Amino acid sequence: MATVRSSLLLKIISIIFFIWGILFVVATIINLCGGSVNLGVAVWAGAVAGWVGAILEFICGFLGIKGRALFLATILDIILIGLVVYTFIMSVLDGFAWTDCITLVNIILPALYLVGVKRAYIR
Repeated sequence: MATVRSSLLLKIISIIFFIWGILFVVATIINLCGGSVNLGVAVWAGAVAGWVGAILEFICGFLGIKGRALFLATILDIILIGLVVYTFIMSVLDGFAWTDCITLVNIILPALYLVGVKRAYIR
């Protein structure tokens, strides 16, 4: 039976996830409210995918800060990595822009979260 100890990397990434998730949801709501009422389906689909990712980040951040349910947090983080990689691929296929570098950060943070979870377990 593995026990869990505190991991500094996990705590740091969890705090970043927690804050990043809240900021993304607020920013997306402001962006959608400032736009036209007749937004296209692609815009709404992108917003929903962003909200799902932000909510996953928020939950993973909360679980990582508390140091509980790390197995669930790991599963959610793997789903988040898949979502971010999918978003990055679609963005690059649409035409690479310098804003895609932010997406690379979004890939690195969940990977570091997995490393933090692995370090949190004592065998």
